Amino acid sequence: MQCATFPRATAIDRYDIPDSEIVEPKDMRQGDPVGFDWDGDTTGDHIGIFDEWYNSTQFWAVEGNTSGGTVARRLRDISQVTCAVRPRYTDSGEWRVKDGRWWYRHADGSYTTDGWEFIANEWYFFDSDGWLKSGWLKWNGDWYWLHDRHDGHFGEMAHSTCVEVNGKWYAFDSTGAMLTDLEVNKEHDGTFGSILL
Repeated sequence: MQCATFPRATAIDRYDIPDSEIVEPKDMRQGDPVGFDWDGDTTGDHIGIFDEWYNSTQFWAVEGNTSGGTVARRLRDISQVTCAVRPRYTDSGEWRVKDGRWWYRHADGSYTTDGWEFIANEWYFFDSDGWLKSGWLKWNGDWYWLHDRHDGHFGEMAHSTCVEVNGKWYAFDSTGAMLTDLEVNKEHDGTFGSILL
């Protein structure tokens, strides 16, 4: 896929990355090449590799040819992105979207239904039709939180962490199950399981 706003001096075969797709900057994921425009003239000035989101508008990128001539991790703003590309890797499958809903197609064309799948070091849950679930999920008697923001982590299961949902905090163990043995709200009032402070 050609990304004409990548700087011409890059080592990316004349800014054409074979077997890839252009992605919206808000959907960038780790490993995506990113083109930058420092002066707002829509001409590519620099290139980096997306690493991770810092917040909803800023992200970390790994870049070469930086000040001091080193490879460095830099905090960048999404407004500086002219183009982001997702190379297609030859691993077990690829994410697909249809009518705003996501599913994961395996290399053989099959897809997971009504269950969990471990993809790129994260757990995801798919419904009976194979669509990726997000938000709250009750499964085998436990509650799980599946990331609901389109920030490169959509659908990922929360685990070994606390998550704020609608102004309430919830804790999850290493399996992703919500912890209820803390001091939590046990009333079924729409905030069941939230941590009481």
